[in-house]
Amino acid sequence: LVSQWQQPSVQPGADALLAVALENTPSRGNGWETLSDGRKLRPVLSFQNSTGNWCREYLVGDSDGNWHGVACRQDGAWTTEVLAATELADSSAQYRPAGAADSMDVADYIDRNANGIPLGAREEASIMARGWQ
Repeated sequence: LVSQWQQPSVQPGADALLAVALENTPSRGNGWETLSDGRKLRPVLSFQNSTGNWCREYLVGDSDGNWHGVACRQDGAWTTEVLAATELADSSAQYRPAGAADSMDVADYIDRNANGIPLGAREEASIMARGWQ
């Protein structure tokens, strides 16, 4: 069963491609996953929120712009909880927030909602292998 992306279509990345990538792509500190539509994606970290659901911080870029967001998984579906415009410095590991307020929205969301520390690579792989259970 493929998880459905649950967000309004007016927001960037509102589709099944992004949902499948968030479901299956390990977090990384550099490099990009190229989606079949040409967008670049980098899951940054995974964490459990205060309600016990799994969340992923991610960067995504396409011809319309670049975004920094957090999506959380509930009932098998990924829903974006916060999304901010971001300027990618180049194709390397670096990104620069478009504005302090935008960057703070993502950081504040994680600070308010994360339950503990982000998953390490081994823990994340194990959770993914179990279907985020």
